[in-house]
Amino acid sequence: MKKMKLCSILAALLCTAALAVACNDKPGPNPETTADVTADVTADVTAEVTNSDTKEETQAMTEEKVTTEETTEAETECHLLFEDNFDGTELDNTKWERLSESERENKPSAEKSVWKDDMSYTDGNGHLILKIQYVEGEGILCGAVQTKTPFESGYGYYEASVKFPLTYGISSAFSLTGASGELDILRSEASNNGVTYRQGVAVGEGDPQTLEASPQNFLNLYDGRFHAFGVLSDESGYTFYIDGVESGHVEAAVLENGSLTLSSLAPRALGASTTVCRDNLLQAQQIVVDYVRAWSSLPETVGKAVNTEPQLLLTEDFDGTEIDFTKWKYAPEWTRNDYCYWSNEMSVLDGEGHLATKMEWDSEVNRLKSGALWSAADYGYGYYEASIKFPKAYGTWGAFWMMCGDVWMESAADGVEIDIVESINNQDGLYQHALHSNYGNLNSLGPTRLFTTDIYDGEFHTFGVLRAENGYFFYVDRKLSAIVPYYQYTPCPVPGRMELTVEAADWTGAGTPECLAQLPAQMLTDYVRVWDSMPEFD
Repeated sequence: MKKMKLCSILAALLCTAALAVACNDKPGPNPETTADVTADVTADVTAEVTNSDTKEETQAMTEEKVTTEETTEAETECHLLFEDNFDGTELDNTKWERLSESERENKPSAEKSVWKDDMSYTDGNGHLILKIQYVEGEGILCGAVQTKTPFESGYGYYEASVKFPLTYGISSAFSLTGASGELDILRSEASNNGVTYRQGVAVGEGDPQTLEASPQNFLNLYDGRFHAFGVLSDESGYTFYIDGVESGHVEAAVLENGSLTLSSLAPRALGASTTVCRDNLLQAQQIVVDYVRAWSSLPETVGKAVNTEPQLLLTEDFDGTEIDFTKWKYAPEWTRNDYCYWSNEMSVLDGEGHLATKMEWDSEVNRLKSGALWSAADYGYGYYEASIKFPKAYGTWGAFWMMCGDVWMESAADGVEIDIVESINNQDGLYQHALHSNYGNLNSLGPTRLFTTDIYDGEFHTFGVLRAENGYFFYVDRKLSAIVPYYQYTPCPVPGRMELTVEAADWTGAGTPECLAQLPAQMLTDYVRVWDSMPEFD
């Protein structure tokens, strides 16, 4: 009898082992592996049968083994629980419900927005659109949707590919919302205090646990392109992702029975009650969603939103010994002010892969003689970057900048000077970004003074700006250093030239003994690049 029982148990366990091998995507049982498994299982079961007094005990032990193996397999397998690519012309009402004002009864009274059904729809091109617009007499109307069926277990991975707007006074979010709390997979907010985005969770009573997604760790999220935002919920808490890169972790209790929500609100705290907010929302803004997905656990590939590849419009490494005049031209040899004039001979290649923009004091005219080079072509919206080594020369400054359109026009949209970087007051370790337009009244924003990076350490540093429809985004060493959103300074779409120059002025100390002691000097540029949109960096 024991032999018969042993054979039955062995047969059951061998079937289970074969199934386990098949679930691991192997072509079939390996004879050697099967032999090893058989030997191990035979030894285990023989010992169990020998020590068992009854048939019931043996069956219970066998069932326990099979159940454990099945449970382990189920726990490790990743299942797609939910997916919507928003194909078609209508929102899938089996997956989503539109949120209306009635769902906002428990929201803070300080909010100034109204959820309306007709502000949420698909565009027929594979996107969900959530509109945001101010309508006289109705207020700020917003779109909001959430999944009809909540996710019972809090464990899983949730992800969406979204274009968030850079909209004054608006808080936009992709979140998991339940009765016991809210998980912000990403929340974007814009106000007079700047533009922020955060990831975090508020579960139960007390203050929310919030993870600030540090902008310097990620490329600009408001560049008009899709970005993927995700969160993994497991025993350790919440692990957040942006474009496939882990952005942080928060230890918190699991949020069960939560529904995925995409929404916008207009809190008074962000300026929603101001004229500036209403005026900017007379023209509708929108959240654009490419897809939403949920898995039972972390999938093999964490999403990285698909974007059109940025096109490289200009690459210049300043190789050789002569300036490439298909890409550049000398600036006019004119007097800049009482203490500076530009001379062609002061812009040369050093033969080591650099543009040398030189400066020296001309004692005959008591002025700084310096170099200035302009790009031969004009460029519009896109990302501009140069690698530069700035000198310390009291009273002087070097610059990488642009002149776009007619800067004497009243509107900044018609013309703007974009100072990507200026090394003004370099003797104090200072430098700046700035925007100037309407030269008659000198409508300026800035200078934005930066103190976080020492650019006078004798090394090359990169300086960049993204010119986009929703604003200007400045970078130092490929870290976001300043954002000027469209509602603070109207973006100029007019193409313009780039300039690499050195100058001086009396108000900076030009001509003083301290200045003369540090001359001659030169600004070295290692390369210049221009893309038509924000590139991806390592």
